Amino acid sequence: MKFEYKARTKDGELQVGNVEASNKDAALNVLFGHGLFVLSIENRQALVRQNNESDEADKIRRLYDFHAPVFDAYRVAGVGL
Repeated sequence: MKFEYKARTKDGELQVGNVEASNKDAALNVLFGHGLFVLSIENRQALVRQNNESDEADKIRRLYDFHAPVFDAYRVAGVGL
């Protein structure tokens, strides 16, 4: 499957692109492996977007798993403290 993503580099630069993977988790693992903080990811075939409250929690969890500082994880996920 082909996924479109928006992500930030460790330096905070916005990166937009596509990644081929068998599923969403595999696509996220590829992006995390490149040191990116994923802001959004969309399956082009299914046109699925991550835009609800549970997705914000999922973004924070993934950033925490990536060992991002807590305040940065919330900032990247777009959640105010």
